[in-house]
Formats: sequence, structure tokens, C-alpha cells
Amino acid sequence: MIYLSASYLLSHAGYVGKDERGCLKKHLEITVDGHKLSVEYRNCESDDLIVFIHGLGCSSKSFHKAWDFDRLANYSLLAFDLSGFGLSDKPVNYSYAMEDQAELCRKVLEQFRTKRVHIVAHSMGGTIGLLLAQKFLSHSFINVEGNLIAEDSGLISRNTIKVSEQDFVNHGFFNLCQLLADYRENCFDLANAMPEAFYRSAESLVEWSDSGKLLNLFEELTIPRLYVYGQDNVSMPILQKLNIQTTTEQIPNSGHFPMIDNSDAFYSVVADFVKC
Repeated sequence: MIYLSASYLLSHAGYVGKDERGCLKKHLEITVDGHKLSVEYRNCESDDLIVFIHGLGCSSKSFHKAWDFDRLANYSLLAFDLSGFGLSDKPVNYSYAMEDQAELCRKVLEQFRTKRVHIVAHSMGGTIGLLLAQKFLSHSFINVEGNLIAEDSGLISRNTIKVSEQDFVNHGFFNLCQLLADYRENCFDLANAMPEAFYRSAESLVEWSDSGKLLNLFEELTIPRLYVYGQDNVSMPILQKLNIQTTTEQIPNSGHFPMIDNSDAFYSVVADFVKC
């Protein structure tokens, strides 16, 4: 159940600012099925809405450079804080399964049916975005090193679930925060992540990655799709498994976070793809 419609929230949300083109950026809190989800939203006259979905332990901050990128200035933008992360609610009794997160996203996006929605999904968000695309008619899908095969569940998600949830909450999450403390700013947002949400998300992410279903779902999409990866990760196994019909783009001088490592190149790719 959606308690407050997006149209109501657009007129009552906290005012963040207005860009030089007169587009309003607002911080929205949209309550869906009892979850208060935090999103950053900019409404422009364009019929196109670019939706950003973040990765494990991250938040909408991962895409903060999109708002000031000139070639996206005419597009409406929306960036989620997934449940359990960022400024969104963090209910202890929620599953944090990929399919349940996708359903929350779908219910939010139902309020933006007047827009042509383009999904840009990073890492874990790639799985959520792909499951979302099975339920919501979007116009294009950009997978940014999103999980598609077992090898995509790297050290963080697999190591997380090597211990029990309680052990991770008591000790493992702190150790992970220490390990990633020096990581580039805005890549991870662990200070605003709930340990239980992190663990259950990792558990679901590994399960979906190992299922053998995600790659088929991605390649069976009937909308334009693009796989984006950082130059540092050119040896990823997934690049050998994508079929020849899948368009790929390499972002130079970047790793797993191309939208931060080389934002100009990354958002240029997004702008070119959405424009087509």
C-alpha cells in the first residue's frame, strides 16, 4: 500500500534547490508497504526519467555527480536509497531479498507512469533493477557491473555470509567498515547501512547470482540494454559470457564504480544510450 502519492510528495517534500534550467530537485520520502523510502528527485519537462539503483552497502550518493552533468540537464532524475540503506527505513523484520526490494521500487515507480523510465543499476542494484524490469515496463536498462553470474558475487558478499548473521552483526560489519574505511568517497555509505540489511542482502544476492537465472533474464529483455564496466575489470568472466547481441561499454580509467572514478565518461555513455 502506498500511503502518500508521489504527486502529493512532490508538492510537500523538502526543497533542495533549483538548477540553472529551473528544474526542482527535492528529497522525497515515499512510504510503500510501511517502508519509508528516501529518494532524490529532479523533475524536468522531459518525458524521460532516469532511475538510479545503488549497490550493496551504498546509497544514492553513488550517483551524486549525475545531477550536475550537463548532458543530463534536461532529464528528470530519481535515485533510490534502498530499504535498509542510506536515509531509508531500516526495519529489522524485513527480508531484504532482491525480489522484495525490486517490488518496493516498482511500487514507487508506478507513481511516475507519465514518464519514460530508464533504469541505471549498479552492482547489487543490477540484480534488483533486472528483477524490477520483469515487472515494470521501462524503456531501457543499463547494467553497471551488476550481478549476472556466480562469479559476480565477489569477496564482499560471499565473505559476508561465511559467518552467521548474528556474528556478522556483532563483529563482521565493524571489520568490514574498517576494511573499506579508506575507499573512495561516496562509493560506500556504510555509516547509513544497517548490518542486518547488509547481511540479508548479501545472502539473497549470492543466491540469485548462483541460480543461473540472471544472465538469461538480462539477455531476454526486449528493451534496449547495455552492459557497462570499468577498464580495470576487463578480465571479468561475465564479459566472455554475454552474447553478441548485448552491447557493452568500457569506461576508461575506472574500476567497479565508474560513475565515480570517471563520471564524465560514464554519464556521457548514459546520455548517449538514453537519447537513442
